[in-house]
Amino acid sequence: MAPVRWYEAVVRPELLLVVIAISWVLTALFHWRYRSRAFWVFPIYGLIQVLVVIPLGMVNYWRMAHRSHNMGRIKLRPSRRPVGDHGVSDVATAAQAHVLT
Repeated sequence: MAPVRWYEAVVRPELLLVVIAISWVLTALFHWRYRSRAFWVFPIYGLIQVLVVIPLGMVNYWRMAHRSHNMGRIKLRPSRRPVGDHGVSDVATAAQAHVLT
């Protein structure tokens, strides 16, 4: 969907103004009691999220998945320190035992 959004933004930029205006009206109607100057920024923030941040996230995820040869689940690395009985490393347990004595 991201290419379609960019295409529409480039070919018909007036459509973005209509969407922003509708967003301002709906925000004013549904949140009149809690109105603030920040509400004027919300449609611009949403536009940046949809047109920039989400496509960048998709590209970064693809690059990460391609590098790790894993297109689905993210594999976790094993921990470097052994874990003791209560989920605390043995080093921390030994340090606590030394403080308690």
